[in-house]
Amino acid sequence: MRPNSGESTVQYAARLREKALSCNFVDIDDRIIEHLVQTTRHSEFVRKVLHKQWTLQEALNDAQIHEDTSVQIGAMGHQERDIARVSKKKKSFTAASDSRNDRGLNCRYCDMKHPFQKEKCPAYGKKV
Repeated sequence: MRPNSGESTVQYAARLREKALSCNFVDIDDRIIEHLVQTTRHSEFVRKVLHKQWTLQEALNDAQIHEDTSVQIGAMGHQERDIARVSKKKKSFTAASDSRNDRGLNCRYCDMKHPFQKEKCPAYGKKV
């Protein structure tokens, strides 16, 4: 058996257990963990299982934590890309431009285009 696409390690182990029940293994948990080690694509998981000599339950707990964390990191990556996309958009004021704007320069305080007068800049005088 091999893990299905998108199948978690815990789900895969459950499928292995169902199949192993019909095989009359002496120690099903040992056979399942051996099979997980042989068929997983996660080398860090294999290293931990072998180095720490984990039981099946310990291995599944670690795999669950790793997979949950990966999902959270993936979700955060989408948020970061969305934030970056929004922050790249520059706001500009509709007031008449002056010679500084005609040269394509942005305000040194807010990095936006607007009439070059400190009083008109929303960032002037503000502290971070």
